[in-house]
Amino acid sequence: MSWINHHLRSQVYARQAGVYLSRYERERAQMLYRLAADEEMRALDYLFNVQPKTIRLTLMNAIALYQKSGDDKVVQHLIEEWTTCRPIAPDLRAELTALGAVPSPVA
Repeated sequence: MSWINHHLRSQVYARQAGVYLSRYERERAQMLYRLAADEEMRALDYLFNVQPKTIRLTLMNAIALYQKSGDDKVVQHLIEEWTTCRPIAPDLRAELTALGAVPSPVA
């Protein structure tokens, strides 16, 4: 698979989650948001040595989807990992640090 394959799968799961959320089926929607976020994380595996903009987009998509899934522990882990262990642009590091200081919104 490639970045685009995982990213497209993520979009499909996220759209399905939106449908379930509109039907007030929150648990099903959260599970689908989690699947979408997992696909974005798989997509990140293909993004080393590419444009930082694509890494930012994919990482922020994953974080937003994990937030929607209600998995705040994963969100905090990702923020900590990417701000302390990954070579990323200073502005992305600052954005993630700020995001980590803000409570996650409820989906």
